[in-house]
Amino acid sequence: MAQQMQAERSKDAAERTGRDPFVVAALASIPLSWYYFFGKKDRERGILVGLWAPTLLAFGSYFRQARMHEMMERSSSSLVSRVQRVVEQ
Repeated sequence: MAQQMQAERSKDAAERTGRDPFVVAALASIPLSWYYFFGKKDRERGILVGLWAPTLLAFGSYFRQARMHEMMERSSSSLVSRVQRVVEQ
């Protein structure tokens, strides 16, 4: 039962990640890079656009980690207050 719930959560997380604007933009930059590099023979622009993908993914990762940190801070502060109330009783 626990494995099934974990699998479902992993599936949901993967679906959300696939719709993340940073991931979509990074994936779109790859064929654009190829277009400039091979199609237009503009190698410098192709390399520049090709560097967008890891940069966008890094930004997306940073913002996701910042959100998770905020959630952890909120949950830990509420947990501490709950423990304090139990100890005081």
